[in-house]
Amino acid sequence: MSALRKIVLLIFMTLLIAACQPIATMQPPAQMADSQAAPAPAAPASMPDLGTLQVAYVPVIGFAPFFVAADKGYFAEQGLTVELLAVRNVDEMLAPLSTGKVDMTMMSVTTGFLNAMNLKMDFRIVSGVGDPTAPANDATFLVVSKALADSGEVATVSDLKGRKIAINLRGSGLEYLLYKGLDQAGLTLNDVELVTIPGREMLIALQNGAVDGAVAGGLNIEQMIGQGVATPLLATADVVANGDAGGLVFGQRLLDPANREVGIRILTAYLKAARYLNDGGWADPEVTASIQTYTGMEPALIAQTPVSVYAADGTVDEVGTLDMQAFQLSQGYVEFTETIPLAQMVDLSMLSEALARLDQE
Repeated sequence: MSALRKIVLLIFMTLLIAACQPIATMQPPAQMADSQAAPAPAAPASMPDLGTLQVAYVPVIGFAPFFVAADKGYFAEQGLTVELLAVRNVDEMLAPLSTGKVDMTMMSVTTGFLNAMNLKMDFRIVSGVGDPTAPANDATFLVVSKALADSGEVATVSDLKGRKIAINLRGSGLEYLLYKGLDQAGLTLNDVELVTIPGREMLIALQNGAVDGAVAGGLNIEQMIGQGVATPLLATADVVANGDAGGLVFGQRLLDPANREVGIRILTAYLKAARYLNDGGWADPEVTASIQTYTGMEPALIAQTPVSVYAADGTVDEVGTLDMQAFQLSQGYVEFTETIPLAQMVDLSMLSEALARLDQE
């Protein structure tokens, strides 16, 4: 064999050996020790590469399973790269969900959600969030100005007649709770004046007398009470027995049958986080740190906030979801008059497989 042929053969063998070696990849830094100790396994070739999955959340404690799944490495364990996107309210995500720009969120049965379902926009509830068999939590959702409470002008819900009540979003789950609370007191939504104000501005509005009361989520409620501006008037458990209308929602990309494996994996990670919280995870200091990071709540406030019980098996609160829709129809908020069947809003085709995988761990 000539010297030239030997050189060519040597080069060929060197390249062949190099091609057979694994390629090192850069891993993103984990946010917690658990994910650092257990890097994600390589995704199988059958799982489509959708790049970074976009998961939207409102910065409130109820979205804790997203925070846990990200920071405990549950998404990474499934071979997924996920970015959490903070939004003011999930109705902002309706169009992005339908066009594939956002992949997952939690959502109540709001006016926007129902109108989107009526238009057959491309997103669906794929799992329940709140455990429909668990008692409703005792978190305050309705407060009144402390000045009015101290003066005795507003002692009960019935005293709100003719008063201005701040609310972040019309047709929301919070308005549904207010509707229920007013009904118990013999009032309707027409007996109060609802003023749409962003949650972070409600404290000032109460303080300067622009509104008399407010309906809001945990963080804003606790700030108003904590700063001596508001007095609690109603808690969730005062108006509903249990349930959580709505659920975990997948957008267009995860509903595509070609991306079924990705959907099952992210659902598995979510359910693992929900179960972790149900099984005592709320007391984990790392969970507290995650909640603080994503919501801005201080640890002392987190510790005082009533926690949620999540649907460990993904059960959807069908009764609550239909009752919420009946409320929307009764108020004329939606752009249709006939009840949308659950089958048009819910797709549980990936849930059983996710549960099976989770139970095998």
